Amino acid sequence: MKGLAKRPFFFLGICAAVCAAAVFAACKNPWIPTLDKDKDGVDEGPPPQYAWVVTTIAGSVEGLSDGVGTATRFRAPTGITADAGGTLYVTDTGNHRIRKITSDGLWTVSSITAGGEGFLNDPSGSAAKFRSPAGIIAYGGNLYVADTNNHIIRSISLSSSSVGTFAGTVGTSGLSDGPSAQFYHPQGITAYGGNLYVADTDNNSIREIDSGGSANTIATGLNSPQGITVDAAGNLYVADSGNHSIRKIANDGPRTVTTIAGNGGPGLADGPGAAARFSFPKGITVDAAGNLYVTDFGNHNIRKIANDGPRTVTTIAGAGDGTPGDADGVGTAARFENPQGISVDTAGNLYVADTGNYRIRKLSWQRIN
Repeated sequence: MKGLAKRPFFFLGICAAVCAAAVFAACKNPWIPTLDKDKDGVDEGPPPQYAWVVTTIAGSVEGLSDGVGTATRFRAPTGITADAGGTLYVTDTGNHRIRKITSDGLWTVSSITAGGEGFLNDPSGSAAKFRSPAGIIAYGGNLYVADTNNHIIRSISLSSSSVGTFAGTVGTSGLSDGPSAQFYHPQGITAYGGNLYVADTDNNSIREIDSGGSANTIATGLNSPQGITVDAAGNLYVADSGNHSIRKIANDGPRTVTTIAGNGGPGLADGPGAAARFSFPKGITVDAAGNLYVTDFGNHNIRKIANDGPRTVTTIAGAGDGTPGDADGVGTAARFENPQGISVDTAGNLYVADTGNYRIRKLSWQRIN
């Protein structure tokens, strides 16, 4: 009986020993996951990190030549837009031409217009003349171009390349609305709901142009507005260059104007809204999530304005101290010189007209570790 009485404790001791052995074996077994290993026993390492990676897709030194990639030449490229298929269109301002860059893996550059400086409409497009074109937008089967020094808005058919005058009085600067509208060095241009919206730079105003070419002034009191873009709700965002700020023009009845980033003075600082600083911002675009991207011309970098409550501004590419240069690379290791136009494609890639470097740059969001 005494032996039998001790058996439960004996068996308990055996069970405890077996369990301890099992736990020890589990700790040594490479197929049993631990806190720093995944299910196959490989150390996961640091979490993935992502950044904007900058590459040059076209252009190198100043000049004029079509071709492939960096074998091509531009002279002060200013405006850029991407159509739904990823094809890019650039206003080659110093060459008074409109250039096309196909997203064929080679980045083939061709000239849609080649008539040189001046003014000429052309049914075939190739002989058309512009005078320092700036802003450009692909919309509704056409390109619309702010032909800055002709003080007009031009249209180019994407199917036939036919070039015409859409709005404005050729060679005459002024400020008047209606079907015989006048502009004064218009630069930025965007489109929404069948209308065009133009940053009428030297009139310090924003103009709306309907499908018949009749203009209406919707905002005044800006200071040399340059780039303009529109979000999915029809709100306009303007690079108010002379005020070193980014302005919003609400798609409401009175077209309410507010400042969402910057405070009117030049500088370079990231941060929320009015705490951020810019130096002559020029280009602006918006992605599908409502984030804004700005070419900070005087600071030689690319800034992001998050679609969050405080409208947080960060520098995503270019030197954090505003140093100009010419270098591809990751984030702030890249260098720009007086970038102007900026556009986003349907995949979220950014494209920049790097004016001072005579190049077209691509920014893609990539994993870097």
